[in-house]
Amino acid sequence: MGFFECVNNQEAAFALFDQCKRWLSERGMEAMDGPINFGERDKFWGLVMENFALSPYVNQGYNPEYYVRFFENYGFQIYFKQLIFNRSFHDPLPPIYARHTQRLHHQGEVEIRHYQKSKVQEYAQYFMEIYNDAFQVLDNFKPITKEQVFTTLERIKPIIDSDVLMFIFYRGKPAAFMIALPNVNEIYQKVGDNMNWFGKLKFLYYKTFAPPHTVFGVTFGVKPEFQRKGLEGLFFEDILNRVAATPNYRYNNYIVSWVGDFNPKMIRVMEALGCKEARTMATYRKLFDETVPFERAPFIT
Repeated sequence: MGFFECVNNQEAAFALFDQCKRWLSERGMEAMDGPINFGERDKFWGLVMENFALSPYVNQGYNPEYYVRFFENYGFQIYFKQLIFNRSFHDPLPPIYARHTQRLHHQGEVEIRHYQKSKVQEYAQYFMEIYNDAFQVLDNFKPITKEQVFTTLERIKPIIDSDVLMFIFYRGKPAAFMIALPNVNEIYQKVGDNMNWFGKLKFLYYKTFAPPHTVFGVTFGVKPEFQRKGLEGLFFEDILNRVAATPNYRYNNYIVSWVGDFNPKMIRVMEALGCKEARTMATYRKLFDETVPFERAPFIT
């Protein structure tokens, strides 16, 4: 269930939940997860549980605090938590990753390639290959196609900054990617909600002369065979060098969209990189038969 919108009235909220439950039950479902909206997991997925003062970045859902009470009073339980991390570009890379990156540079076996719009087909192939290899361990994993990646890259072309969209090659093979985008919500806050011709001109003006100070990580992946080599440190080192080399730090903060608490390995990576938890969201599950034992999302080992 998704696209949940409700005034602060529990009776109204329960009526909406009941209708979702009824519709799903009639089609053989035994539980419902939510809030889950159309699109992939990086788009409007989950319920904000903590830190409601933080402005949402692009494609992040937002909700009033009382929604949490509605979900939990109805009988939803947390299926997994979604941890939002933040890292300041003013902070140096932690010593352990600095050592890793020095070692990797010394070995001369890695190469960072920044996305080139003129080679979209080539980079779509790289992304598909790494993504399908890196994320196949996830619950309900669905492989993506090169055509899907190409369509996405074409759609986000107007806001792509190649400085924060990059790939790592290890011994000539595509090994890892980090896809980040400027948080254009900072521009929309200045432009307003009217994207007529004047609104578009204002958007272009602010994008050029007052660009966002935050980037958000859409997705990050490393092929299993190249994990535990410290490759993620190379991404942040490269961004830190590029950002620090620009007047007044072009970007100040990096937001990691979210890491599920079912992925302790990635949480440890975020913490080791000096990232701090900025917000907690959750995907809830409601079992229709309350006698069935509830199980949280399985951990990735």
